[in-house]
Amino acid sequence: MAGALLGIPVGVFGLVALPSEIIKILMGTAITTFALLFAIGYRREIKNETPALILLGMVSGILGGSTSLGGPPIILFLINQECEKITFRANLSLFYTLQSSIIFLGYIKGDLISAEILRYSFILCVPLVLGIYLGMKLVHKVEENLFRRIALTILLISGITAIYTGVRALL
Repeated sequence: MAGALLGIPVGVFGLVALPSEIIKILMGTAITTFALLFAIGYRREIKNETPALILLGMVSGILGGSTSLGGPPIILFLINQECEKITFRANLSLFYTLQSSIIFLGYIKGDLISAEILRYSFILCVPLVLGIYLGMKLVHKVEENLFRRIALTILLISGITAIYTGVRALL
């Protein structure tokens, strides 16, 4: 979170100042590349995690502030470190909650929240809660390797979608 606190203001400023399409394409390319590398077995153990986590937190904060997709760097790190699924989920849940709360405050300060966005957010809360409930029930039935493959698949889809939407918006 320390790194994310440093990166979020940069990301929120970037959202206001830079074309989000370019940010999406770059982010999508990086996510897709790393997800593919991990899918084929690449792994580089990081023994001194604190500096890596601060850097990843900054990258995540910048991406979260600018595109609301700050999770992939953290997810890739947890996959790389072979974090167990229960610890993976707990760390990611706490990080997302804290990061999203701070980003929301940044968006309010940057006057980026409209009544329409709040309305959509409230509507999306119903399927969100349902998805959380189902995920909590199903996670114990999924073995570790399948959990990692699902996470990598979701990252691949996210990366490709980010590239596609970025390129499509530019055309």
